[in-house]
This record gives sequence, C-alpha cells and structure tokens, in this order.
Amino acid sequence: MFLNQTSQYALRAMTGIVTFQKDEPISSSRLAELTGVPSHYLSKIMRKMVEADYVNSRKGHGGGFVMLIDPEELTIMDVLTAAGFDMDEQPCVFGWSECR
Repeated sequence: MFLNQTSQYALRAMTGIVTFQKDEPISSSRLAELTGVPSHYLSKIMRKMVEADYVNSRKGHGGGFVMLIDPEELTIMDVLTAAGFDMDEQPCVFGWSECR
C-alpha cells in the first residue's frame, strides 16, 4: 500500500491535534508548525476532517481546531478515508490481484 502525500499529511495533522490540543483549540498555524504540514495543504485536509465530524473548527481570536470524538475511537482508516484515500485503488502489498 502506498500512502500519497495527502494521506500522510492527514495522519500527521490528526496525530498533531490529538497530541498537542489540550484545553484550548490549536490554531492552524501552530498545527502546521508542529506537524510540518504546509499551511495551504493543512487547510484543505482539516476541511475534510471537519466535514467528517472528527474535529470542530472555531474562527476568530482563540480559535482553532478541537477534537469532536474520542481519539481512541478514531482509526487510521477513518482518517485516510476522510482524506480521500481509496483502498480499492491501491495495489496489494503481496502482489495479488485481490488483497484480502
């Protein structure tokens, strides 16, 4: 399985929120700084995470991102799917025509 750049950045971003967002929202610029995800890429990814109801976005002074669900209930595949990753389009790591 090959993870494209968007998928890798999505995993970094969500891991960053879970790791660094504590009592207050984490700003987009701070999240980009901590995770190394370029800010223009981060905004696109986080929009998808908001649409999936994994995080909430608060605007204005003191705004940023906060988790909406328990991180322990969020799987890697949940994040990848929300980011647009399609497992069916990926080659099997074993080289089989169908990977199960």
